[in-house]
Amino acid sequence: MEQGGGLWRKRYLMPSWVLQVICSLVFVIASSLALAAADYLHDNPPPGSSNNASYEGYEHNGDQAIDLVQISGGVAMALSFVTLILDMAEIVLYDHHRLSPVLLICSASVKTVVWGAYLVLTLNDPVVSVLDIVISLVLVITSAEQLVLGSMYRHRQRQDHLEDRDSSETADVEGVQDRADGGSLHRVLAHEL
Repeated sequence: MEQGGGLWRKRYLMPSWVLQVICSLVFVIASSLALAAADYLHDNPPPGSSNNASYEGYEHNGDQAIDLVQISGGVAMALSFVTLILDMAEIVLYDHHRLSPVLLICSASVKTVVWGAYLVLTLNDPVVSVLDIVISLVLVITSAEQLVLGSMYRHRQRQDHLEDRDSSETADVEGVQDRADGGSLHRVLAHEL
């Protein structure tokens, strides 16, 4: 089975990897800032405010809003790290000519499902960030693109394998007919050995 550089073209995979790495790094930075700000606000509430005050768009008190920011920041950071790890693994496997379509399909499936779910949850958030939506959408699209690309290459591999198998079976049948037409048993056995 052909894998790696002989099967893939950089121009198909590289844009997805670059966009996913950039978007994941933006999410890591934004999540880090959100977690730091939430931690700071939790420890040092602004003067004159009470932690029971409700924030615009949330029906929760201050502590609950800070907890929600910490949870969403942690989730976004974890998903970004998973995406970065999967992308780095794909790049290393590609570089060593070991990236198979099945591995790409598995990796892209995980990324597509995870970022698709994150996008749906982001769209259902009452206070939605445009940055969240745009970056999530880019990550879903690039992951789906890798999924389609891996599926196309896997289909091509299967078709080539089936054609090779059919041609070898045809050659075996023709060889049996040649032997039956006029070859002696001695010549057939000598030819096979």
